Amino acid sequence: MPNLCFQSMASLVFYLMSEMKTGPSSLNKIPDYLIIDPVMVIEERQQRDEGLLKSLLDIWGESVPSTHHFLNEAAIKDIRSFAKEAIAFIPHLLVAYNDDQPIGFLGVEGRKVAMLFIDPAYQHQGIGTALLKMAITKWAINEVDVNEDNEAAHCFYLSFGFVDISRKEKDDQGNPYPIVTMCLSNNGDAANEKA
Repeated sequence: MPNLCFQSMASLVFYLMSEMKTGPSSLNKIPDYLIIDPVMVIEERQQRDEGLLKSLLDIWGESVPSTHHFLNEAAIKDIRSFAKEAIAFIPHLLVAYNDDQPIGFLGVEGRKVAMLFIDPAYQHQGIGTALLKMAITKWAINEVDVNEDNEAAHCFYLSFGFVDISRKEKDDQGNPYPIVTMCLSNNGDAANEKA
């Protein structure tokens, strides 16, 4: 499939939402590489060299303090040791680029969003939205775990039609950071209505 070029984030979102409405048979029409505007690209990355991993880990390191206010520096340093391995081995990885420089990424395992981080300089510009919509369309994403204390992320997923289905007191590493598991209601119908 040829690459697709979009002149704005809105045109990309409109395209992805229209593809979601046509049903599962349209999933194979979604390319692995989207051009959002002349300098912005979202690409699925199967191969992850050290340069890419360093760039994504840097984004993670800059993003976490701006979104996970409940973590202190020592906790972020501890979690960082897991982050590189998680990024390297996540089955599906979408990376957003601006002028060939990574500015955000989303990782998927099964039908679950495992990670979504955007460079703070590019937050609130629709990049997370584009990454999530592409993942929902491409892999029928229907679940995500969110730190309960990350209210912005919780609201972000609620806006897509995700709903809370469970809560646990500790994260996967046993740390005292409550996790809320969210599920996409009606397999994306709520997200389709937002477009």
